[in-house]
Amino acid sequence: MLVFIDYDNVDLSERRQGLDHLLRKTVSLMDDPSMALSSVRVRLYGGWYEGGTLTRLGQTLSAELRRISPVRYQSPHASVPVLIRGELATTILAAPRALITNTFRKKGYPRNLKCEERPWLSCSDNDNCPLIAMQKFLDSEVCAARGCYVQPDGVLHKQEQKVVDSMMVADLIDGSLAEESMLGVVSRDDDVWPGLYMASRTAKSVVHISTSVSPRVPKYYEALPSPPYKRINWS
Repeated sequence: MLVFIDYDNVDLSERRQGLDHLLRKTVSLMDDPSMALSSVRVRLYGGWYEGGTLTRLGQTLSAELRRISPVRYQSPHASVPVLIRGELATTILAAPRALITNTFRKKGYPRNLKCEERPWLSCSDNDNCPLIAMQKFLDSEVCAARGCYVQPDGVLHKQEQKVVDSMMVADLIDGSLAEESMLGVVSRDDDVWPGLYMASRTAKSVVHISTSVSPRVPKYYEALPSPPYKRINWS
């Protein structure tokens, strides 16, 4: 079985318990007597590279995977343990030698960011609120202190991941091409839906573990053929 996990989509309380826990729980949620699991390959997706350098989190997870892999999971449907091997997804399956870097990026201050006009309904003291200084700074883009030339783009930025969802979609499609393929996906991002759809047309099994806390499922998920597609919740 081949499993794809969007690491940042997993709740922080689960991630803090370590990769051994994460891998075991993922496989246990997908485990089914009809699968007859013997080995599972798990790929973890995230913004592992800032520029061409592996991020600190990427280094930590890579070292942890080397230490614990393979993880042994005892399925209630088998007499021997299932071997789980984890890896960071730094390439796509179709091009294993093409390292994909710059997947973690700092995005500059958005110029269209504005504050709501006062009075703020939830504020307890609109006349003396310390956030007034922030409102003036963001709206004017000039520090109120005399002689200070700091602007918002000098102190504010947004961190974001790039290419991660498209890597998962590519790997879902590629993984589904193998005969009798069994695939698993852990994600709450609807960006992976095209990959789920394409994979469900040819794979033997596609198990989607949704980490979304919202009970609402987009209507277009009804287009996924069931079987082989199966959706379950992380919790």
